[in-house]
Order: sequence, then C-alpha cells, then structure tokens
Amino acid sequence: MIEIQSEFEIERSEFVEHFRRCRINEWNLYSIDYDYLRRKWKFLLKSIPISNSKHSESIQYSSTNLIQQNSQHIRYQSFGNIFENDEENGFHSLFHEFHSQVSHFIVFYTDKVSQFSIQINAFISQNPFSSSSSQISTEQQQQTLEIYRQMQFLEQFVNLNIMACIYFLDEIELDMKSLSLSSNSTVMTTLNAFLNESKLHLKQIHTESIQEIITKTEQWYAQCFHTQTHHNTRFARALLLSKQPVKRALSSSNAVLLDGIRIGVILVLFLWLLWDIFVDNYTLSSPFVLISETGAFRLYRGLGCFLLVDWNWIVCCFIWDKYRVNFTFLLYSPSIKVSQKLRDTSNNTIVYLISVILYYKVLLGGVLSNTLRPGFFPTLALSFSILRAVFPWSNTHLWFYNSMFFSFLSFLPFFPVTFLVSFFTDWMSSLVRPISDLLCGFCYVYHFISNPHSSDIDLTDECFNINTFQHIILPIISILPLFLRFIQSLKQYISTKSKFPSLLNALKYAVSMITVLFGIFHSFASSNQSMFRVLWLSMFTFNSLFSYCWDILVDWKLCNMKYSFLRERLMYPSDTFYYASIAFNLLGRFIWLLTLIPLQQSDGNQDIFPWDINGWKKVIISPTFLMVCEIIRRSIWSLLRVENEHQVNDYGFRLFDYVPMRFESIEESNSGVETDQQLKDNGNEWKSNLRTACELCIMAALLFYLCIVVIKYDPK
Repeated sequence: MIEIQSEFEIERSEFVEHFRRCRINEWNLYSIDYDYLRRKWKFLLKSIPISNSKHSESIQYSSTNLIQQNSQHIRYQSFGNIFENDEENGFHSLFHEFHSQVSHFIVFYTDKVSQFSIQINAFISQNPFSSSSSQISTEQQQQTLEIYRQMQFLEQFVNLNIMACIYFLDEIELDMKSLSLSSNSTVMTTLNAFLNESKLHLKQIHTESIQEIITKTEQWYAQCFHTQTHHNTRFARALLLSKQPVKRALSSSNAVLLDGIRIGVILVLFLWLLWDIFVDNYTLSSPFVLISETGAFRLYRGLGCFLLVDWNWIVCCFIWDKYRVNFTFLLYSPSIKVSQKLRDTSNNTIVYLISVILYYKVLLGGVLSNTLRPGFFPTLALSFSILRAVFPWSNTHLWFYNSMFFSFLSFLPFFPVTFLVSFFTDWMSSLVRPISDLLCGFCYVYHFISNPHSSDIDLTDECFNINTFQHIILPIISILPLFLRFIQSLKQYISTKSKFPSLLNALKYAVSMITVLFGIFHSFASSNQSMFRVLWLSMFTFNSLFSYCWDILVDWKLCNMKYSFLRERLMYPSDTFYYASIAFNLLGRFIWLLTLIPLQQSDGNQDIFPWDINGWKKVIISPTFLMVCEIIRRSIWSLLRVENEHQVNDYGFRLFDYVPMRFESIEESNSGVETDQQLKDNGNEWKSNLRTACELCIMAALLFYLCIVVIKYDPK
C-alpha cells in the first residue's frame, strides 16, 4: 500500500534522507541534529493543551535580533527569555537547544571560512595570476583541487543546516495550525512571532564569504592552468568539481577486466547477428528473409529499445556523478552503483543477443530448426525480461515503480507534481513506440502459446493492423504522456501562481496532442484532402520548432548571447557538448513527433510523407531508426535538463532553490593530499585498464575474422 503524502511531506522526507547522507563525519559535532529536535518537538506536541490554560498565559515574548554580520564575521545573539519560568510545557528547553545548535554551526562556519581564506591567499601569493602552469607542480595542483572541494563541502554544509532549521520551523508551524487553538491565543501568537522572526533571520545567513573565496579560486585556477582551461572560468569550475581518478584495489581491477570481457562478448554477438542477417541470409535462405518482416521483430525491437534506455541511463548516471550533478537528490533516487548497473545490463544484453541469433537461425532453417519452433526463443526472451524486471528486487526497482505509479496518477488533485514525476512522464512520451512494440510482442507470444506447432506468425496482420489496436490502443498510448504533462503543467500553475513557464508549457503539450491525434486519424488518401495535409504539416513543423525552442531556452537555459550562446554556470567542461546537443536536438524534436504517429496508414496505400529522394526515405523514416535516435535525444536532453534543474528552480518543483553538490562521502575529498608518485600510479593503472579493454576488443575482432575464414574456406 503506497501512502499518499503532501508535497511538503514528500520533500521533507527526501531532504531528511539526503541530509543524513551528506553529513560529514569530521563535522558532525557542529551540525544541526534535525532528528533529535524533531523527536523532542513531537514529544512536546502531545502535552500542548488544546484550549487556553493559565500556564499558557505566562508565556512572554522578547524580540531580539538573531544574527548580525560585521566585518565578514557572523555573530549569533541569544534569543532572550522567550519563555520565562515555563518548564512545564518544555518550550524553553526546546528552543534553547535549537539556539545552541544554530550558534554552534555558525561559529564553526566562520572559523572555516577564515582558514580557507588564509590557505588560498597563500597559494595565490606563491603562484600569482601571471604564473605559468609549467611552474606549478602536480602536487600543488592536487592541493588546490582538495581545498576547493572542501570549500564546496563547507558551502553545502551551511546551506543544508539552514534548510534543516527552516524545515524544522515549518513543521512546528504546520503542527500548531492543526491544533484547536484560537488565532488570538497567547500560545499561537507567541509561537507565530517566534517562528516568523527565526525563519527571517535564518534566511539572512548568507554564504557570500565562502562564495567569494570559491570564485577567486576558480579565476586563479583558470589563469594558472591555462593549458587545460584556456582561461575559461566556467571550464575551470567544471574541472575543479569533476571527480579525479582514484587508486583501485586488485578486486576492483578484476571487476574492470570482467566488464571488459562482457563488452567483448556483446561485440562478438552483435557482429555475429549482422553476419547472419547480411551474409547467411543471402547464401542459405531462398527467398531472402528480411528480419524486419519476421513475426517476432516488434517484440525484439521493443526489448532492444529498453536495453538501449538502460545503456543510456548508465552513461547519464556516470556523467552526473563525475561532474557532481545531484541526480539522486532531484530524482529522489537511491544511490546507483554504475559498475553494478553495467554488469546487470551487460548480462541482459548478452541473453538478448543470443536469443535473437538463435531465433533467426531457426527461422532460416539452420541449427535446431528441426527441434524447436522459432517462437520459442522470443517467448523465452520476454519471460526472462519480465523476470529481470522484478528479480533481484532492489531499491532501484522500488524507486522505478513508485515513479511510474505517481506519474500515471499525477492528474489527480491530491497527487503532487514533482520534478521526478515530470521527468518520468517526459521519458514516457519518448517510449511510445517501444511500448506499443512490447504490446505486439505479448500478442505474438499469446498466439505462439495458443498454437505452438504453427509457423512463425505474421505479427503485423495478427496484432498491429487490427482496428482495436490502431484506433484505440495506439492513440491512448500516444496521447497519455502528453495529457499527463498537460495536467501537470496546469497543476504547477495553480501551485506556483506563475503563468510562466507553467501555462506556456501546458500550451505546448496541448498543441502536441492535437498534432498527434490529427496524424493518427487522418489518412490523407484522397486528393481533396491536400488542404488537411498542408494543415497537419504546418502544425507538425510549428510544434517541433516550439518544442525545440522550449528545450533550449527553458529546460536547458542556453542560448544566452552574453555567454557565447550558453549560460553563466556550466557543470560539464566541454562547450562542444552543449553546441552539439543544441544542433542534434533540432533534428531530434522532429523525430520525437514522428515516433508518436503511424508513418503509414493501416491500408498500406498512403504514407504521411509521400516524397522520396533516391530511396533514402525508407532508411531515414524507418521506425527503428527513429526510435533509436529518439532514445539518444532524450538521454542528451536528460543530461542537460537535470544539470539545469540542479542550478535553477524555474518550475517551482522545490521549496528551496539550493541543491547540494553530489559528494558520496567526505573520504573522497578529505582523504589527504596524494603525492606525485601516487598520482602517477593512478594514471598508470587507468592506462592499464584501458589497454586491457582494447586488447579484449582486438581479440574479439580477431575471433570474428577467424570465424569468417573458417566458414568461407573452400579446399577446392
């Protein structure tokens, strides 16, 4: 049973979990003990009288300034006697503890700022801005990286503690409003005054001092190490934040070797499949059997697309993790081990390719064709995929199915719209064709089980072209993600009271729904419908360009002329990646809309696009090609969308704009400065791993070549 929570409760619970994960062992003594304060308040809440009582009237409020900033130092003054001689209700004890913890972490923050300022100034005095990178040793560069990451930790430490305090005060306020106290009661008046002033002054705790040092370090690093940064501060910031290679244990190196072997096996199997399709098919089969015309092709295509999504997700998680984009915080995701995910996906891909190869060989009359029917292998592949979707059960599975549940029910008023829900629904809109292929695959398996002795089923006639699928199932699958995003945008407008970007985003999805429905239900077969064809093509072009501009200007916040058509803060170091993404997304947006509509009507006589140039339309408008391109486009969109959400909160998904950097542990930044020899060893080991992977690829290619020689060898 999934418990439905308010938006505040969902975000608070996710923040608490992340607040615990981001705690720094060495700094725990100075951190806010959020769990302790909350437990103490909940215990106190049970003893608060429902109606006014005589001891409630004894509470007196004394307003004081909580925080003063003077000469870049922060002093925290006492609350004063807010609750005088009122030990019965425990208010005095609770807020005295709260005051003590806040004061403690602010004093610690001030001391650390002074310490980092002295260290950075010492570095700059030894190596001024005009210095050449050749004069600075690798050890000095590593020390700079270490201090920079610790400063990022400090900024994150302060912001997270301020957020914890404000969450705690917000929870008190919500609990007090739920009590049956009159609005003019002394308890309510006193607590409201205290809470409002406390939150106001907590929000005035700025981190300009540490931010100034961080900015100064970035500028100095960009100037001194100009061979890497090209004097680009944005590029220098990305390099400073990116993860550095660490020394691996022997067990880790063995794991890398096994991963390389799996990749080599996948490469060999893929080349083997291509050989069967383009070589054996011509020599052994008469007539030629095109794999796209086989019965199980849609099932395998759907499974292959979801495997491609898995591979792209691995790449995204690796890039986010390397460049400190906190996707686990934004997507409420459990911590994902990329290495484990890589192993699982590699194993699934190997099983998938073996199944496709055996299916095609049986279909061509090769091995096992006299023993097994072709439909046996697709049925086995689908069963294996369903099993792997459940077992072995993990937190990632729970996160995925929870995300699916909340996304499908996000149109209901009591289900909150979060960034995860919108992100998951956008991905659903890109997987319309793979989902429809899987539905056809289930139909194929059903027919095979019903009649296992029949020949390979023509799935196109049995499932895809039936009226129920064409006019009911396919339109629902195509429209549902767009409809959900339309409703989510309207709910965001109601929640934030901001017309931009919510209302304009709702308009974008409304136009997309009209365009898709028009393309599905109109065949344009007769000549007198040329006006409708022009109208649909105009809508198609307008919607694709509108969606493209929305991606670039709103979802990614790029094309700022002041920053070379990018933006001020970038978390990825390569400008080329941003420019390439902008260019590819233009083509990708047209491809995305094509994946939502049938490219050929069910009568098979009329295409949506009647033009063909030298036979290229069959390749470019191929559904398989479009599906692969759309998955790649959505993955690139995800990289930039999550990165931008990490830095801004334009959609109002979060109560706080600040998102902490993704640091898995303090040991990564606080493990001490490595020597030049250790850095050299790390580099050598990385090169060794790369060399091992290359050797495996060469061995796989050599094995494939030998197989060709053996097959084609003719002693005559």
